[in-house]
Amino acid sequence: MTYKHGSYSSLRSGSLRTALPLLALLALGGCSTGSDEGAPMALGEGAANTGTYPNLNIPRQGAAPQLTDEETSGKIAALRSAQHSQGGTAAYESSEQRRRRLELIGAEQDNTLKVIEDN
Repeated sequence: MTYKHGSYSSLRSGSLRTALPLLALLALGGCSTGSDEGAPMALGEGAANTGTYPNLNIPRQGAAPQLTDEETSGKIAALRSAQHSQGGTAAYESSEQRRRRLELIGAEQDNTLKVIEDN
């Protein structure tokens, strides 16, 4: 610990000042990439130039055959029958039930605001 010209100086800070630029140079040196000409590709040797342009005028083929109208209506009917066989009650509410639900929500919101304002 030494005091030089009214400021505190330490050997640690001096060595730190010289070590940081050296570390920065080492880090930048690690960022450079070498030649990878001999490195194999994961699948084959990469893109190959065949010397021709791709023909974009060939019509695309579908991945699966299209359904006919009869097949479509049959599948929809099977889905609807499965839906109805599951049963259950409808999740619809009458206008009176909706009005009561909204009144309850409004009362809960008013109570929440009162608690917030009182604190």
